Amino acid sequence: MASNQNLVRIAMRDGYYNQHSGLQHTAMCSGLKLIPKLADGMLNIETDKTQNSMSRLPITDVDRAPTLLDSVSDGTSVEVLLEDTPLNDFSTLSKTLHAEFYQSSAERQISFFPRMIPVGFYNRIVPSQLVDLGVSWSSMNYLKTQPAFTFDPQSTAAEFAAARHKAFSSTARQDLASFMTLRASEIRKGGHLVAALGAQKPALEAKQGNSGSIPLQSALVKMVARGLLNHQELLQFALFPSDERTVEEVQEVLNLPEISKSWSIEVFEPELIVHPAWAEYQTASDAAGADQAKKEDALRNYARSAILNLVSSSGWFWLDILKAHRGSDWDGGDEFFEELAQASVQEWVEKFPDLKVEFWYIYLRAKRVVED
Repeated sequence: MASNQNLVRIAMRDGYYNQHSGLQHTAMCSGLKLIPKLADGMLNIETDKTQNSMSRLPITDVDRAPTLLDSVSDGTSVEVLLEDTPLNDFSTLSKTLHAEFYQSSAERQISFFPRMIPVGFYNRIVPSQLVDLGVSWSSMNYLKTQPAFTFDPQSTAAEFAAARHKAFSSTARQDLASFMTLRASEIRKGGHLVAALGAQKPALEAKQGNSGSIPLQSALVKMVARGLLNHQELLQFALFPSDERTVEEVQEVLNLPEISKSWSIEVFEPELIVHPAWAEYQTASDAAGADQAKKEDALRNYARSAILNLVSSSGWFWLDILKAHRGSDWDGGDEFFEELAQASVQEWVEKFPDLKVEFWYIYLRAKRVVED
């Protein structure tokens, strides 16, 4: 590993991301249909993203979406291995387990045996050949290490995005290969990996994705001008350790001999996922009729929902940067993020009222095969 790379501390904001992960929720629900019919007997299922609603929704009936229960026969025993880094919110997870796992399976006499594992997915999590099904929702974009990256502060947003992806893509390819190799060691022959990973627009698609980050970036620049953030902090914010891979980059990794010998790719589908707050906004705006005040309230609620999704998933990284500059005992994080959210919403309302938050995902189902 290069000396200028550091291991990333992946940790969502405790008690916060769980409330604002609507986009990831929707992406997960769209992928549940890929879960195969599971065998009878004792099953082992490994899943990541344990702190928030991502950990429970595949188990229970949410908005009539397919669930893991649809894939499990009556009377089956299922061991669910819920992993995340030790810095994540396992307290929320334990409450989730109590509220959801046991109640949802009682009628069909399905026995759940949950296990919480404080180990990140860039490590071996369980012994070899233990798992029947591995599940990963919106996690594989996070990188194991922080790539070295310098950029021209005078560059445009498009130029910066292109330069950043070029710098991060090598690490992202290595990490994806590592992820697939590690899961191959854990998943039994004939078992499956089902995943949804954020991606860039496929080459043949005309429609770009939009995470809602442009109003947020505009608000951050204004916060620098107001003295609420310094220039060095802003530059480091941009180095958030994740990468949206292209379709071609993911395919390149899956086609590597050391990966393809272990996996048969059954499903590989890009899909554009719309933030659920968009539909809520359209409904509220239509209901407001000619009342412009109500229309603006609906827009503000939509914008805030999208911004809080970004802040909740990136805030842990930004908070670490702020504490590094302002002192480890600095406790102004909540106030800073609320100021950022309000400023971002104002930018959205004034400059981007028609912005539709939608994000490209790649859906993957891979079957573990017997290696030659």
